[in-house]
Amino acid sequence: MILPFSEPVIHSENNVTKISGDWLASTVQSAGATTDGHLLASDEQIDWSQLGRVDSAGAFALIQALGASDLGNDVPDRLRRVLDIVAPAIQEHATEKPKKSYGFFTRLGRKVVAGLSELYGNILFLGRSEVGVGRAVINPRRLRVRALVSVMQQGSLEALPIIMTMTFFIGAVVALVGTNLLRNLGASVFTVQLVGVSVLREAAPKMTGQFLTLM
Repeated sequence: MILPFSEPVIHSENNVTKISGDWLASTVQSAGATTDGHLLASDEQIDWSQLGRVDSAGAFALIQALGASDLGNDVPDRLRRVLDIVAPAIQEHATEKPKKSYGFFTRLGRKVVAGLSELYGNILFLGRSEVGVGRAVINPRRLRVRALVSVMQQGSLEALPIIMTMTFFIGAVVALVGTNLLRNLGASVFTVQLVGVSVLREAAPKMTGQFLTLM
């Protein structure tokens, strides 16, 4: 049998704070309307006689409502056990400092750093390539002809089947989408030029470069 929930209430009268109701996760949402921002005074006593059920969320809400981490020695055993469980979370919440958010400047700084890192990598690659070519020109014996011919074979003849297949399907998709778009503009006759320029001038070099990068 499920017992009905009673509303959690904090009521102060004659220097005595009365805690009543069920302090549960499902009931503490309404606690703000019944506590009236009550803060526990140092000489104020607490009456726990009407305290109902308590869980960890309710204990945390009760601590925040009273504004005190030490509730005295008259705390009921069931509440004391729950407080022992949530004590680390209460301590961490009390000592946690709000994080400053700089928003736009943070994102701008990260993008600038990422851009500078990418620029540094490109300059480093270009410098190493120029040094390697210069050494090969000065001393042709350093040039590994067999390795060069092997890379040229893998990146040209052996790569033709996969590049032709990918280019065919990419061209088919471009033609399908481009035909519908150009038909609306009355320029469907330019579909061939669209496929030729987009595939041969844009897609094919990009796919070849990606293939050589993965080698």
